[in-house]
Amino acid sequence: MIGKKNLLSSLTVKELEEELEARVSGGTGENPTHIVDFQSSRGMKVDLQCISTWELTEALVHRAWETRAVWFFDNRMDIYKVRDKDIKQNAACVVAVTLNTNLETDGDGFWKLRVSHFGQSLGLSKKERFWGQPASAGPMWTGFLVKEDIVATAAHVTIGKNVKDLRFVFGYMMRKDGTPVTRFSDDDIYSGDEIIKRVYEGENAKPDWTLVKLDRPVRDREPAKPYKNRLYRGQAVYTIGHPNGLPLKAAPGATISNINPHCFVSNLDVFGGNSGSPVFCGDTHKVIGMVVRGDGEDFKRTKHGLVSAVYPDFELTARGSQSTRITEFGIYSL
Repeated sequence: MIGKKNLLSSLTVKELEEELEARVSGGTGENPTHIVDFQSSRGMKVDLQCISTWELTEALVHRAWETRAVWFFDNRMDIYKVRDKDIKQNAACVVAVTLNTNLETDGDGFWKLRVSHFGQSLGLSKKERFWGQPASAGPMWTGFLVKEDIVATAAHVTIGKNVKDLRFVFGYMMRKDGTPVTRFSDDDIYSGDEIIKRVYEGENAKPDWTLVKLDRPVRDREPAKPYKNRLYRGQAVYTIGHPNGLPLKAAPGATISNINPHCFVSNLDVFGGNSGSPVFCGDTHKVIGMVVRGDGEDFKRTKHGLVSAVYPDFELTARGSQSTRITEFGIYSL
């Protein structure tokens, strides 16, 4: 019998998705009901009865963390360095999505985010951008306010998790160089209350989104404004989120390269952790969708450590990141 780790690594992304979709659609949560005994793509006989939905989700998320990177030049920047007032204003609606176990109380109504050293924890080259910044020690993704008490994020972020264990943290960012905000008051942290609606149809340009109702309304932060015009190839876009669990980053300077009824493809500089990041129109600064997946690799290995993969790259193949369009979920919230 092969161990859980080897068993999970033997499965393709498609196989992981099929099993998760069956459990979610069947409403069985942690009870395996779909693929019990089959031949995986690598020829191994697999019994998924021993694998929990949580473990399947973590395996799928881990794959997703390996499917994004930089296009041409790394345009990511800390919010305090952003000069465009509209981008700064949109940053206020973006929230870090994590688990309750990733926060530790220090009393008096304050909480500390569990963090590690970004560069050291991943074995990055010391020349890598943001090397010395903190990164979330536990799982972290991105979401954004679409109503005062509703957050939109990617569906795969919430699958296999108890919504009440999700935490939504506003204000995780660099205040200035060398000064991260990792301590938060109760007012900055929200809990998930219920899943309003979730659509997950896997990869290959399919919808992937969730709307989460929070435990209370968010005050003093404006929800994202929806884009209602037609998308077009070459349209300027940018995103704001938490790549690799880093403090909030804006990534401008991208364009849309392809569009279908559910998704669009662009050359946004995104990494694992950007799942659920809002994508804004560069002209109107209204939200046009959310980042959900990519098809490249985050990093390349060098003799000095890992460095961000920069596309196009003759050694690596990528077509760009995929984002679910606002028209898929906006009617339920905005």
